[in-house]
Amino acid sequence: MREWGAFVHPDDRARERDYFDRALSTGSAYELELRLRKADGSYRWFLARSNPFRDDKGRIRRWYVSCTDIEDRKRAEDKIREQEAELRARVLWSRLHHSDDGAIDRRGSHNTQWSVISGCWRISSTRTQTPFLPVHFFRLTNTLA
Repeated sequence: MREWGAFVHPDDRARERDYFDRALSTGSAYELELRLRKADGSYRWFLARSNPFRDDKGRIRRWYVSCTDIEDRKRAEDKIREQEAELRARVLWSRLHHSDDGAIDRRGSHNTQWSVISGCWRISSTRTQTPFLPVHFFRLTNTLA
């Protein structure tokens, strides 16, 4: 079973080794998601399930391993995470464009959410206490991410 380690993605090898070593020491089955190398050198995600086969005396004689390709599922999960992040950013952005009374903030009405994120507190309708600096943009984009 160790021979297949050469096909495991370098980032997954230590985790795969840990799972396998634990299974050997306990004699228990295990399940693991990992990337395996194809013949063309590219990697795909698989769900590997390993079960021991025991003889009449309970000794492990061999391991049966099944690998199910889950690449499409992983891509779908990634896409969902990206869409959730974009939705969170849009919701936050929409909050930033409304004043505290709920009106759309077109003329710079006070918006507490924007003030907290940007550090800019409005003194009057025409100027802010602190200018909008690149550090504020950095803080905003990190908040949206």
